[in-house]
Amino acid sequence: KRRRFAGTRKNLRVLLAGDWWDEGLLDSIVEEAGSRDWQVMALRFFEGEKSIRDWHPDGVLICGVPGDADWDRIRGFSCAVVRCGLGWPPGGAGVGHVTEDSERVGEMAAAHFLERGFRHIGFALVEPHRWDGSREEATYQGLQRQVEGAGASCLPPQFVPFQDRGDEVAHR
Repeated sequence: KRRRFAGTRKNLRVLLAGDWWDEGLLDSIVEEAGSRDWQVMALRFFEGEKSIRDWHPDGVLICGVPGDADWDRIRGFSCAVVRCGLGWPPGGAGVGHVTEDSERVGEMAAAHFLERGFRHIGFALVEPHRWDGSREEATYQGLQRQVEGAGASCLPPQFVPFQDRGDEVAHR
């Protein structure tokens, strides 16, 4: 379910910080900001402490993991800070966090396969560093619930060892 941004004020200044690995998320943020006449600027385009201090953002959106120097600068602003995406919740009070609904992702994957007539559905991933309470476990739970609810069989998760051989990725 997509929620609309609550802010209605025109000409907000939004600073984007971190490593924007999710192009779809970035496109959505820029599109929404454009529809509201918000100004959007990426932290990496500022060349020094003075220029970023002079910009005075009304809010900061973080995706990925900003470096320590960037995080120190972000904490120096007196504005809302929201982390978008998975993992790394930055320490400190006052940082919001928006992420995916992993169980819903599993349900959608199951629906995709069930609509195509698959009756035995599995879940495989590279060995996780941890499983209990992870987003991967939540994704599997959503998949399993949807598959078994449709009367099909859901196989137990399969963990595939990972080996990195430079540019070539090989699985045993």
